[in-house]
Amino acid sequence: ANRWAKPVYDRIERGLIGLMRDTHSGEYPNDVPIDSPTSPKSLTPQTRLEAGMLLDSLGWTPPDLHDFIPVRSLDDQTLTVSQANPRNSVDPLFYCAKYPVTVSQYKRFVDDPQGYADESVWHSVVGFDADGKQQNELGEQAWQWFTKNGGVQRRPYWWDRPRFGVARRLFPVVGVTWWEAAAYCVWLERHWREYDDTRASMEKVFGGNLTLRLPRDEEWLAAAGGDADNRFAWGKTGDDIRSRANTDESNLRGTSPVCMYPAGTSPRGVMDVSGNVWEWQANLYEKDSSSRALRGGSWSHAGTYARVAARDGAHPFIDYQGGGFRVGAFPG
Repeated sequence: ANRWAKPVYDRIERGLIGLMRDTHSGEYPNDVPIDSPTSPKSLTPQTRLEAGMLLDSLGWTPPDLHDFIPVRSLDDQTLTVSQANPRNSVDPLFYCAKYPVTVSQYKRFVDDPQGYADESVWHSVVGFDADGKQQNELGEQAWQWFTKNGGVQRRPYWWDRPRFGVARRLFPVVGVTWWEAAAYCVWLERHWREYDDTRASMEKVFGGNLTLRLPRDEEWLAAAGGDADNRFAWGKTGDDIRSRANTDESNLRGTSPVCMYPAGTSPRGVMDVSGNVWEWQANLYEKDSSSRALRGGSWSHAGTYARVAARDGAHPFIDYQGGGFRVGAFPG
């Protein structure tokens, strides 16, 4: 019986992946998105989500979960796939994480004795002001916030909730403040070599000589393919947004696996840029403000907020169930 177990499991896995991602051929991550996505009336967002939840429960992990995508220009014009990824081009300005940080990735930070509990991580937090000038004096603020809000016992606000928390490995982590998102980047920069999966991906990024932090607005925009013509990450939508992104229209009432919407991928190859979770940016929302910028929209907001040009801001201590982040990698 055992000799049949793996073939049967593999068939189930491939079927669930195709159902979740609305794809019809090829092995993940090279499975082919349907050119005209299936109507959500025929393949509902809820059905796709349930397939993703089952894959998550079975322990499946996308092999590209830790990948970073090269971004060679900050030109924010609307790009085609070939323009965004030319065969012969200059070295990347930076790399953008293909996916928002997931619960499984963030859990490593929480569990590591040299993660949450390491004061030096918090004292190394950096950000940028509204003009793009680096702020290097944030460490004491970060540490004071951490110690006053639970310290080593703290977890993301929604960490124990079945719909959003630690059980949802492949879903974006939510309920993290800007301080925590920035600290995670510091920790990952120090410890990525300790994990086989992150090492395999990140050794290719600037030869492993890199600095990790949250992206700034203009960097995030470039990874999304530009905000011309009020576009979404994938372009101008001519079909139902529910087939390309997790927004309020889908009525999923929560986050979805970060790899669920290949039809929503940006021209550069970055996924989940539109919808699912608002993403913390490194810079202030505006001058004379303590709020940090947010981009991308979320599952709880209407699709118009998932347009690349859409922008919001929040105080760095806000821990919202519709807010997450992704990592940028820069020359070290």
